[in-house]
Amino acid sequence: MRQPHSTAALRRARPGASGASTAGASPLSQTSIDHLVNPRSVAIFGVTDSRQTWGSTALRQSAALGFSGALYGVSQRSSLQGFDEFRIVQDIADIEDSVDCALIAVGKDRTLAALEACASSGVRSAVVVAAGFGELGAEGRALEAQMLDVARSAGMRILGPNCIGLFRSGGVCTTPFVLPPGAVGMATQSGNVAIALGLRAKGYGFGFSTCVGVGNQLDVGFGELLSWFANDPATSSVAIYLEGIPRGAAAAFADGLSDCHRAQKPVFVLRGGITEAGSSAVGTHTGSLTSDARVWSALLEGGGAVSVSSVEALADSLLATRLPRFGRGVAVMTDGGGDSVMAMDSLALRGLPLAKLSERTRLALIAVLPPLAPRHEGLNPLTLDTPGGLQDNPELLATCAEICADDPAVGALVIAGLFGGYQRHSSEEIAAAQRLASLCNSGMPIAVASAYDGVVDDTLVELRRAGIPVYGCIERLAAAVAPRYERVKVHASDPPREAVRVELRPEVGGGRKLATTEALDRLRRAGLPCPPVRMVRSAKELVLAQEELGFPLCLKLDVQEIVHKSEVGAVKLGLNCAEELEQASAQLWEQFPSSELLVMPMFAPGFELLVGLTWDATFGALVAVGRGGIWTEVEDDFAVVPALSTESELVGALSSLRCFPMISGTRGQPRLDLEALVDLIGSVGKLADEGEPLSLDLNPVILYVHGLAIADFRVLAVDPW
Repeated sequence: MRQPHSTAALRRARPGASGASTAGASPLSQTSIDHLVNPRSVAIFGVTDSRQTWGSTALRQSAALGFSGALYGVSQRSSLQGFDEFRIVQDIADIEDSVDCALIAVGKDRTLAALEACASSGVRSAVVVAAGFGELGAEGRALEAQMLDVARSAGMRILGPNCIGLFRSGGVCTTPFVLPPGAVGMATQSGNVAIALGLRAKGYGFGFSTCVGVGNQLDVGFGELLSWFANDPATSSVAIYLEGIPRGAAAAFADGLSDCHRAQKPVFVLRGGITEAGSSAVGTHTGSLTSDARVWSALLEGGGAVSVSSVEALADSLLATRLPRFGRGVAVMTDGGGDSVMAMDSLALRGLPLAKLSERTRLALIAVLPPLAPRHEGLNPLTLDTPGGLQDNPELLATCAEICADDPAVGALVIAGLFGGYQRHSSEEIAAAQRLASLCNSGMPIAVASAYDGVVDDTLVELRRAGIPVYGCIERLAAAVAPRYERVKVHASDPPREAVRVELRPEVGGGRKLATTEALDRLRRAGLPCPPVRMVRSAKELVLAQEELGFPLCLKLDVQEIVHKSEVGAVKLGLNCAEELEQASAQLWEQFPSSELLVMPMFAPGFELLVGLTWDATFGALVAVGRGGIWTEVEDDFAVVPALSTESELVGALSSLRCFPMISGTRGQPRLDLEALVDLIGSVGKLADEGEPLSLDLNPVILYVHGLAIADFRVLAVDPW
């Protein structure tokens, strides 16, 4: 059997290329949207005598919330009742001072004229709330193109159209609603989602530094806002509700996630429209297997973001923003045996490990535990429902928490049960909450599940005031905490991520199948370990091929249109002598007359994978990896990453595969050459940035303990435009 290719080191560099300049994705300086999100002067179009109009509401709300800058109303009428404290003008040109931001809260038919007036007056940014533009079809898109031309010619930024405006705590409020103040930055494509999250925030005890409605993302989009949040001192975590991003905006979105990750600001993403729309299929497995859901998952996980499935889960996650200490387990304390059992189940199902307490910690706990308290193995979980326990002395909980917090094995404390409901000992319970708050402020992450979550209670208020999240049940707690723990495990040692600069291309509509010689040349020039291949058209050429390659050999029909050659009898494996090779070729030529055959070495059996490159309308070049060979469609076990991903991102994608234990070695099986596989995936990704765009399958890639072999390949040159 032939020796497979082996590679020594992982590629770490990420080659650069200039990005496409498209709406919603153009690289801009940080200060370019400061005028929008943090304006010093605001002009509001659409102010009328009615207090109910968007413009009138925004003018009053901004003043009431403490906006300290200059506020102007722009109205067709020179005099308005009830607006004596504001300066009202009929034309924005009448404002002598410079205007940072204009809210254009007028109908669709008047929007373009208002925008042109702003551009002529040197307004730096505009919020367009009217609907009826690109979301409705070609006519609306043409209007958007006019708006964008006006803005770009004047160097003016646009938020919207079809958006809810923006809210800045202590600043401007051009949204029709007010959110509680706090440290969450939000970007959303739905005003209702923002309102629903705001209502939950009031009860949960968190609030918002900023809320921005992105609308149609004609100019300012999610990516730029994420980067802005990463640099905003008032924002400590980020909530996103999105239904999609414009074509070409994926690079900016990935960069924004990376900026937040480097700033240690967690990003939680709720996606709408998550049914599988599919990606562009270009005649390869990779194109048909790469789904919209998979790509979004890869993009979000690669940037360290956490996906959630509902507004409730988003609110729960925003409570649990403090990371468990990396590499350590959870210490659990409850006031009931049932709560201990459910806590163990919930944490285990979510992959949260229990801390193994040291002997010193266990002895210290035993010294303070009531004599009849249950003794679980290792005292984790710790159950305190016995006489002399929490019902008699709520401060025992704080004492045990302080002991566990001193153990180096403990990365977080979880408290579950009825804390907050001990009314007979309310003063002791409040004292316990204050001690837990002090522990939290010293750096120990704490989360509480209490059946009294919905009850107004001074004890739980004390916890929330200190930033300790309180949930109504242990299942919600585990669901909120676990994703953050998982993300820190994956990303804790990541080097700073370089910005993606691959040119993002639109949807691929077809492709030219490369001849075998051309395909091999492209793959070899990219550094891929392609096998020696000989093409034969006659018995004479067959003899020359076997003399050159030696045995064992395999024989394949050279027809790119056939994806699974084995299913139509177009491949003959394990040919060990000239006679077997001659018989196999005769059978193939009889079945497929005048066809060209490929003669290749026969590789030793190993673990079969598919590695592929494809193109997507939104995300550009993508690499897929998963089960290969005959298991490709059967297993549906694939991961997708952007073409130029870091080493740790590639390893993270591989570790998400169900088949990863077969690669990493489990139950006594040898570990396969993960480094060679990562190197190969990196080389395939670099093809996205070299010459004519390609879509390809390497299937199967046979992975061994040392090295790998590419046993078959399929390559298309695609026209992404």
